[in-house]
Parts: sequence; C-alpha cells; structure tokens
Amino acid sequence: MNTKILKCSFCCSPARSVNILIQSQYDKSKSICDKCVKEANEIMKAHNYSNDNKNK
Repeated sequence: MNTKILKCSFCCSPARSVNILIQSQYDKSKSICDKCVKEANEIMKAHNYSNDNKNK
C-alpha cells in the first residue's frame, strides 16, 4: 500500500488529507494543516480588505 504522509505545505507539520487549492501563480493543490488554514484565512481577509480599499 502506498500511503504518503502529507506534510503541511506551509509549516511542514503532518497534515490530514486536506488538499485545498491555494490561489498562486502555480495553482497547485497543497496539503495544509488546520492551524495554517486558519492563519491563511485571516491573511486572505486582510488582503481582500486592503484590495477593496485601493479600488475605491
């Protein structure tokens, strides 16, 4: 059986089999752990907020 231990693409700790698509210039799906998902969500919120303000 070929079981690969997934590592979080960001902090390298073991991740569950959570493959999500990160919007990057490569658009590769990455494995990510719950902690980094939360952090990424916060960063994306802040990023989107600053982008919204620039467009007005």
